[in-house]
Amino acid sequence: MLVLFKKNALPEDKEKFASFLKEHCFSPIGTEAYVSCGAGISEATLQEFTDFAAFGRIIDDSFYFSSRTFQEKNTLITIEKKANRVVFGGESIPFIGGPCSLESEEMALKAAENLKNCGVKLMRAMLFKPRTSPHSFQGLGLEGLSILKRLSQETSLILVSEPRDSEELEILAEYADIIQIGTRNMSNFQLLKSAASIGKPIILKRGMSSTLEEFLAAADYLLLWGQRNVILCERGIRTFNSYVRFTPDIAAIPELKELSHLPVIFDPSHASGKTSLVPSLALAGIAAGADGIMAEIHETPEKALSDGKQSLSFEELPNLLERAALVAKAVSRSLE
Repeated sequence: MLVLFKKNALPEDKEKFASFLKEHCFSPIGTEAYVSCGAGISEATLQEFTDFAAFGRIIDDSFYFSSRTFQEKNTLITIEKKANRVVFGGESIPFIGGPCSLESEEMALKAAENLKNCGVKLMRAMLFKPRTSPHSFQGLGLEGLSILKRLSQETSLILVSEPRDSEELEILAEYADIIQIGTRNMSNFQLLKSAASIGKPIILKRGMSSTLEEFLAAADYLLLWGQRNVILCERGIRTFNSYVRFTPDIAAIPELKELSHLPVIFDPSHASGKTSLVPSLALAGIAAGADGIMAEIHETPEKALSDGKQSLSFEELPNLLERAALVAKAVSRSLE
């Protein structure tokens, strides 16, 4: 049970009501709500809520703040950096490109230049990689921080980077423009709370075995702890299908947009794990209503230290962008 304060309630009224709630086994969730952590609430106690000036309403929805019930109008998220400006959730469809992870300074700067030449404004700039196998490339880690810093200072690209824990989050927050919470950390609720407080827009990736309700409940952690710029990312789910790395859940895009006011982007690279399928899936995602596309692009995919089998080359990128722009136009939107 979620108890909301009344909008514009006076601080002293909120303090009185908060004290009452704590006495009846409620814990604070963010600054505007308390959640029940007891065995149950009596009807008499519920009736007492109305005696407090700060009492707003009771919610039993697990993802209320992400829902259309809370906000019918689409959330628009504007991100600006130097000459670049993108909007998620509006008429344009931003494209996020770049390697699975940064591998060297030379590679990173060349990737940034290639993206810029193709008109792409957002770049994947990953240093920390949560990998299934401990024998796989884990990213450059702290050794690559100087590369991220140089990209941040010398390019106008909007940089997306992913931490694995709160310590890495603090490090990345200084140079990354968008923080990505990866699929394996979607249910790391302490990390979500920490990420919400740093003031950077968040891309939240769906867990590989998560329902849409669980996905949106995770988004509510970010919203409740004060981060309003949350972008949902569908990236495929685990099923019985072994031909692809994950099963692309294209239907989740319109479903999420029906349930939630938050922007929804699509990652066709992780959704398939196959380079050959990435372009078609990207186009399908746009046709389904995605508010953005994230794809892995590498100078030489066959030599990539991670996820080369699902990466496009920079030679293939212009053709994808051209086709994506046509599909975007067909659904009365624009690719940027």
